[in-house]
Amino acid sequence: MPEPPEPIYDTATPEQIAARLEEVREQFRLGLMDTAGFNAALAAFQFTDEVGHLWAPGATSGQWYRWDGTGWTPAVPPARLNLPATPIMFNDLEPPAPAATSAPPASTPDGPRAGMVCPNCGHRNVGKKFCTNCGTKLM
Repeated sequence: MPEPPEPIYDTATPEQIAARLEEVREQFRLGLMDTAGFNAALAAFQFTDEVGHLWAPGATSGQWYRWDGTGWTPAVPPARLNLPATPIMFNDLEPPAPAATSAPPASTPDGPRAGMVCPNCGHRNVGKKFCTNCGTKLM
């Protein structure tokens, strides 16, 4: 079945996206992510606007760039950008729908974050501030 002629996308503000990128930068600075992992994560930070222009924040500068067909040009992004169809790193930018029941993240007596189970993907993380599988901030 073809896609509808006017699909609706989940969107986020450039500020929300920049905040998420800062979390990824912090993982890299803390040594929780190597250079290859950081560069792979950056691939998720490309977004389209309502007319189809491609936008991306700079990896370290905080500058936004728009793809002009031949290269990335510094520019001011629109107020909202479309999130990717599978927003693994962006699924909590908008308030989530209330869950029927929610259990607190599991932990062990070895410390506050030792053995934390990511509430987003279920990955067990030992002594981390962010999930090493999906990047979600752990409590």
